[in-house]
Amino acid sequence: MRSGKHDTPRRRSTRRKLDGLIEAIADGFRAPRLQGKLDELEQHKARLEAEIDAAPMAAPRLHPNLAELYRKKVASLEEALVDPATQMEALEILRDLIDRVEVSAHEKGFTIELVGETTCESCKSIDVRRWHREGQLTAGQYFTCSWTWYGEPSGSIIVRIERDAVVLTYRTRHCRATEWKSINQRVPIAWTDCYFGGRRPWFICSMHNEGRYCGRRVAVLYGLRDYFACRHCYRLVYESQQEPIRERGFAKARQILIRLGAEPNLLDGFPEKPSRMHWRTYERLQRTYEIAKDHCFRGVMRLR
Repeated sequence: MRSGKHDTPRRRSTRRKLDGLIEAIADGFRAPRLQGKLDELEQHKARLEAEIDAAPMAAPRLHPNLAELYRKKVASLEEALVDPATQMEALEILRDLIDRVEVSAHEKGFTIELVGETTCESCKSIDVRRWHREGQLTAGQYFTCSWTWYGEPSGSIIVRIERDAVVLTYRTRHCRATEWKSINQRVPIAWTDCYFGGRRPWFICSMHNEGRYCGRRVAVLYGLRDYFACRHCYRLVYESQQEPIRERGFAKARQILIRLGAEPNLLDGFPEKPSRMHWRTYERLQRTYEIAKDHCFRGVMRLR
């Protein structure tokens, strides 16, 4: 996240001056000229915010070779489905890519559509933990959050911080729409105490899905459609979940071995418990390791 082009030095300077005048009034200092200056800065701030609201959001840009890359991937998949040596693996990958099958009837018959799962990594996202680390969760603060795609701007939002919420202001447009839609989304923030002191912020997902309010406590929200919501509401998956089962099992087993300080070799025995690890944690890791290794070896056997 970085400040966008609309978060100008004039706006930052105006905000600092306003904060100083508010503190002076709170300390008991009052004068007619001070009140006039405060009104002038408030009007100037309102004009700057109006300019930001009127600025169009940058349209998403696609990679120039995206169509060619997609064509090559489809051709490779077709070859893999025909080849007996890779047919089973290709079918397994294809099953993982399909989320559901939608059948719709119309006058000329019916249409079958294969709907794939969208990954979290492919969506715009906001992380409340990062904003907290950067000191941007102070009530009354404004900042711009923006994204890039292949080095080019692909969108931005204005974030206003309230006491226990954030307000996201942006404009969105569907791929087939001609007009922009203005959005003002208020997302509540909950705070929990940490074991070793301090407090941790969480977004409360404010999405209504199928008539039900979500209300999940999450750290990251994703901007897939008009509003930002948690990955459960948008049915998003991580990229690792679309890998074949054997590769996921292999990666998980190696991760556990490395965590226990052992060599990432699945042919070696399970390492002993580190001196400062609880037995409950060690036994849980061992159970997870055995399941992951079993998935890995069974996937390898299927390829033979």
